[in-house]
Amino acid sequence: MIALACLRLGHPAASAEGAHPLPEEVTGPPRATLVRAPELAELRRALVAAATALAREVARAEPALAERGGAVSRSRRRRPR
Repeated sequence: MIALACLRLGHPAASAEGAHPLPEEVTGPPRATLVRAPELAELRRALVAAATALAREVARAEPALAERGGAVSRSRRRRPR
């Protein structure tokens, strides 16, 4: 998602070379994706944070693509186990 933000804002995207000038609104959400403990609930929390941050960046970069992805996501809601 950092590379996508770099591309959207006109910075080099290879190896996140353009990440250092990115605003906090872009670099902040990925921090929540870091796993803090090897526990199932924590892994799920980090996964949800990663998916949310990626979806937000896609919505900024390609709104039409994000809308299509949202439709797919809504149709594949998590089923109870």
